[in-house]
This record gives sequence, structure tokens and C-alpha cells, in this order.
Amino acid sequence: MITTGARRWRDMPSVWPTNDPNYLRKASGPDDGDGIVPVAGDFRELQGTPWLHDHRFFFTAENVHKGMFAMCNYYSGPDRGSDRADRNNINLRLPSGNRLPWGNIDFDVNLVVSNPAMDKDGQLFFDIFDTDGFVGDLLLVNGSYYPYFEVLPRRYRFRIPNAAMSRFIKLALAVNKSLRFAPETPVPFYFIANDGNFVVSPIQLTQLDEQGVAERYDIVIDFSAFRPGDSLYFLNLLKQSDGRKPDGAVSLRKAFKGEEDPCVGPILEFRVVYSLKSVDDPSTTYTAESPDPSVDLSDSDWRTGRRTLTTQIPVMAPVRERVIEIRTVRRRGLAQEPGKAMHPRLRRHPDISMDDPRERAGGAHAQCKPHLGPYPQAR
Repeated sequence: MITTGARRWRDMPSVWPTNDPNYLRKASGPDDGDGIVPVAGDFRELQGTPWLHDHRFFFTAENVHKGMFAMCNYYSGPDRGSDRADRNNINLRLPSGNRLPWGNIDFDVNLVVSNPAMDKDGQLFFDIFDTDGFVGDLLLVNGSYYPYFEVLPRRYRFRIPNAAMSRFIKLALAVNKSLRFAPETPVPFYFIANDGNFVVSPIQLTQLDEQGVAERYDIVIDFSAFRPGDSLYFLNLLKQSDGRKPDGAVSLRKAFKGEEDPCVGPILEFRVVYSLKSVDDPSTTYTAESPDPSVDLSDSDWRTGRRTLTTQIPVMAPVRERVIEIRTVRRRGLAQEPGKAMHPRLRRHPDISMDDPRERAGGAHAQCKPHLGPYPQAR
């Protein structure tokens, strides 16, 4: 018999951050106006950017390789997919748009990076016998090879999952051509979330960390320093020759010039334009002069911590305590405590033994404690 119990349940109501004066409003979803719908739970656990794919046993990688995956954005009171303030003053106003009460995608864009391989005829190829992890020879964005995306000179949010099977990526943003900035100039952006949801404070970067398989990164890019006609590149800096691990990152300059790994270099071009038609409301056309009401993450309140995206969840070691009761078992015998059933595998196996003297005295009881220290070196 094995019983388990957590030392502490961090998702129980007793540890919810109810001392936050806005707790009841933050733990919410958006309604169809400018209000919220209360939802019981911990707002620190609000989901944002999940993705989904087929999970057929033994065929998961092949089916993702074929493009059988999708994204499913979740919205909440703080992250409602609208860049206008709500009447509860809970909405973070992340770049998204405001033609709809919630769930706008004009400036909140999903960018799925995948890594297929092609045969000599241009058809998808997958090696089912590569047990080290299969890496493809192309990086696609939303299923397209080296696409471009038109943007206005304003702030955008991008949700970026790595849908490769074994390839890690490391993305950087840099100038391709501009009247104001030299080519290859790194462009800063703000990291706001990963698959563990919001970080506490926005983090300014010019390159993302290595992004493993199925990891999601959310970033905010401000294109307001650029003019129509300018162009920027999203580049992958990380070389990888097989599925066991990446070989290492190259410099931005080398990525611009190209490497022997065909997946290193530009994977997406951002083209700055003067006007764009709304996706949320096709009767609306935005221009470069249209106001941008989304939150400015470069404001000093974000740098000093006076404003935050969320609250830190206490970091806890994932340790569980297991209590194991060991029943009496003797070599080639079936002795057991009266009325206690023995596992059928033990009943059939003739060579299970337990030579502890306590066993002969009527059974043994042991309690397993979690191992908290460094593991000993193998000899």
C-alpha cells in the first residue's frame, strides 16, 4: 500500500493571495461589456497562451510534424484582449485592439514556429527511426517559409510557441533596413509571459532565451520608432545538428550572413506600413496616425515595480512524501496478514523474499522520506 501527500498545497484557497485589495476583481473573466465575471481561484494561475495538438499514442511527433496543432488564447479580467481600460481598472491594456469588448487580435498575434523537413520532391519527410530526436531543415512561421508580416508603427503583442519536435530556437529582433537605424541594429522588446503565465515585471531584451520544444514566450514589440517602408527581421540564432541538444548560439552578425544550419538566420520579416484594415472589424482601417491606447511598458512605474503584471507565486520544491507499507512475503511462500490481499504479481512470483528479521516477527513498516540533498556520486 502506498499513500502520498503533498507537504503543502499551493493551489488551495488557504494560500490564495486574498490580501491583495483587488483580489476579487483580478480573479475574473471578461464580460461582453467593459466589466468582469468573478471566477473563484488564484489570479496568479491565470492561463494565457496554451496550444493543442493530437496526442495519439506513438504518433504525437508525426502528427505535429504534419501541422496538426492549433493555439487557444485564454482571456481574463487582467488579460482581456483589449487595450482600453475597463470600468474595474483591472485590465492591463496589453496590445490587442478595442473593436471588440474582449479577445481582439488586431495587435495580439500568434506566431507558431515549426520545424518540418522536406524530401527531394518537396514533400514532408519524417524519420521514425531517429530515436535521438528528429530535426527538420526549415523553420516555418504559421506554416509559411520566410513570411512577412505588415505592422503599423505602434505596439504589438506576439505569442510564440515552439512547435518543433526536437529543435530548440533562440529568437532575436534586429533592423533589416531603415532610414534611421543601421542594418543589424538590435531592437529591444519586452518579455511578459511564458507557459508559466505572466512574469511579475516586464523584462527588456533584444534576444530571447533558448526556447525548448512546446515552450511559449509572449513578448511586446514597440514599432513606433520606425517609419513606413522600414523592415525588421526575427532571426533564429541557435544551431542544432541533431535532436539531442543544441550546438550553441551564433552572433547576430553571423545569423544575418547565414550558417551551415539552414534554420539559422531570418525566419520572419516585419514590414512597417502606413495603414492596415482591422481583422476584428473589417469596416475599420488603422493608420500610422491612429492613437495607441495600449500600455507603455517603458514607463518608470514598470521599471521600479510600482506596477506589475502579476504577483510572484511562492517557489516550492516539488517534493512529495510517500509512506509505504511493506507486506509479509517469503521465498516461495504466500504468508500474509489475515484478511489482507497480496498483489497478484507477488502471489505468482516465486522468488520474492524479504530477509529483514522484522518480517519474520509479523511484517514490516517503513516510511520513505524525500531526498533533499545532493545525490551521491556513482561508484
